[in-house]
Amino acid sequence: MHPAVTVHSGDTVVMQTLSTCGPTDRLVARGVKAEDVPAYNDEIYKNYPADEKGPGGHILTGPVAIAEAEPGDVLEVQIQKITIDAPFACNGFGLHRGFLPMEFPYGRNRIVPLDREKMIGHFAPGIEIPLRPFFGSMGVAGVAGKIGSTEPFAHAGNMDNKELVAGTTLYLPIHVDGALCELGDPAAAIVERAAAGHYDLLVLASRERGALARALLGSVTEQVIRHAPCPVLTVHPQA
Repeated sequence: MHPAVTVHSGDTVVMQTLSTCGPTDRLVARGVKAEDVPAYNDEIYKNYPADEKGPGGHILTGPVAIAEAEPGDVLEVQIQKITIDAPFACNGFGLHRGFLPMEFPYGRNRIVPLDREKMIGHFAPGIEIPLRPFFGSMGVAGVAGKIGSTEPFAHAGNMDNKELVAGTTLYLPIHVDGALCELGDPAAAIVERAAAGHYDLLVLASRERGALARALLGSVTEQVIRHAPCPVLTVHPQA
């Protein structure tokens, strides 16, 4: 895949991400106000060329190439800031999917209103979830061509590591020239509970924008990923 943008080590890149909550008409049918859905949602869901999609169900932003990065190097990604761009998130499960694929013979989906000032998700009456946004997928290109977005591996990818919040740093091994860094699968929160041998995992998918710095490299002006009518990638060169 060709990089969406090429930068230099030390540059800051602002990346817009999109969740897998679904196209606008489906969200509206589930109770989301049309004006709360980002304008670029349907452009990506409905108009992105099918032959350019990779395996897996996640929407990823990138890749970002680092001009001097070579195989054997290490990519340092400093997560400077993450903001939630929409006042809702979604949560769901289905048969043959997730951590307990055969436990429930049905599927459920829920829209979760978000209070972005108090940083709380209103999951249900009496159930409020503190928001701690992060990106479920952060990774680089592997050596074997296209890689599915579901399984994490040596390229990192879909780690769903809830500790990768703003202020943390991720180190990734580089396998190809330019590293080709991606991120996506934004989550507003993950809530875990372990009791009596039972383990629950609740993920709130959301739409987020993050500022990343370090090992991202020259003079690049604002650029927009093709097919996405929003500034999904903005580069601030290192002073």
